[in-house]
Amino acid sequence: MTDLIDDFELPESAPPPAPKRIVRVQAGVVSNISRIAGRMPAPDSWVVSDTANIGDIWDGESFSPPPSPPPTAEDVYAEADRRLEALAATYSPQERETWATQVDEAKAIKAGATDAPLLAPLAAAGGRTLDEMADRVLFLAAQFAAASGAILAARNTLAAMDPIPQDYADDDRWAV
Repeated sequence: MTDLIDDFELPESAPPPAPKRIVRVQAGVVSNISRIAGRMPAPDSWVVSDTANIGDIWDGESFSPPPSPPPTAEDVYAEADRRLEALAATYSPQERETWATQVDEAKAIKAGATDAPLLAPLAAAGGRTLDEMADRVLFLAAQFAAASGAILAARNTLAAMDPIPQDYADDDRWAV
């Protein structure tokens, strides 16, 4: 038997080095992650890295995350839905169900009607006249319609862009 000494062999008194995390890079993209003994060199097409993840880009010196996928129209619609929900969030769904009736009664009051079964108790509870309550309802309805319209217009504009900008969800892109 021949007595060979491995170049990587350490004296028994020294603890073995910690394993190394290595990543396989194919065409500049991390495709696999593994570990090797700490004293072993990384094989060809493998790079030592404690932080790289599958899909990360290797430029020969450092790793970076892959670019985000381009936003879709569905992403824009979801953002619009989120903004519309936030717009109405201070009102319960039950109260929102009365909005059409409130607006109808407010228009009728402004046209001379005196009967308003929904608005009359709300006006009394708020210390307003029926005419003041009608003005308030119509004002708030117009404000809500304008804000909703601005969100929907921004949604339509953004969804029609090709490509849709990565910053589509930034407040600057929404007019509300």
